[in-house]
Amino acid sequence: MKVETSTGNATIETSSFLFMGHPGIGKTTLWAGFPNVLGIITSKKEVRRVKVPHITISDWGECEAAVDYFIDSNKYLIGSLDLINVIYDYAIDESLLKFKIKHQSDIKFGKAYDYGKGLFRGVVNKLVSSNKGIIFICHTTEREILKDTGMVIKTVPLLNKHAKEILLPLINEIGYINFNDVKRKEKDKEGKTVWETKRYITFEPSEFVEAKDRDGYLPSHIPLSKDPVKTFNLMKSFYEGERNKEDY
Repeated sequence: MKVETSTGNATIETSSFLFMGHPGIGKTTLWAGFPNVLGIITSKKEVRRVKVPHITISDWGECEAAVDYFIDSNKYLIGSLDLINVIYDYAIDESLLKFKIKHQSDIKFGKAYDYGKGLFRGVVNKLVSSNKGIIFICHTTEREILKDTGMVIKTVPLLNKHAKEILLPLINEIGYINFNDVKRKEKDKEGKTVWETKRYITFEPSEFVEAKDRDGYLPSHIPLSKDPVKTFNLMKSFYEGERNKEDY
């Protein structure tokens, strides 16, 4: 049995990400800026505004084949599954075909549920345990969360609860993309404060947003450039120590 010692240093190219946000916010554009990336997408509409290599899938068999191709490829070092909530639905559809039923509850003892979850878990484990970078993409929804202080509205990934239980514990970074109003340094001609709306991605969890920075390198908020390569290079600079998140 071989015993190895890890480096203790995470790299952005081999980490695992979940980028979430409302439709059209720029999730696909963000991952398109990562180097040597291959998209495994559920609709060509996801990549119509970017130029990026991709495989379009429409069922579970195509998903497994695309993932195997990516894992075995020497050309593509980062994979993006866009949208992961749709891919979970493919796993569910496969379980319905397996047992020849219309709904997973049509068969006793939760066999169909377990089969679908097992398919999804197997693919996610294969991706996360590889030596490649993995990006999962999904939309967001809002949930009412009961706190000691009362009910709060929290932005969370739009995922089936079973998919969420499988996926989120394995993800290192969860980033929420949204618009924020930012005060500009310069004022207008009348000396009044000028505000502008910019896109940011946040990795800092709160009672209002589900986010995570397990790697520990990224600041709470990062502005998103129109050029996704610039955004990637900015994120990478934190991983490589060129910038410190406490000073950003």
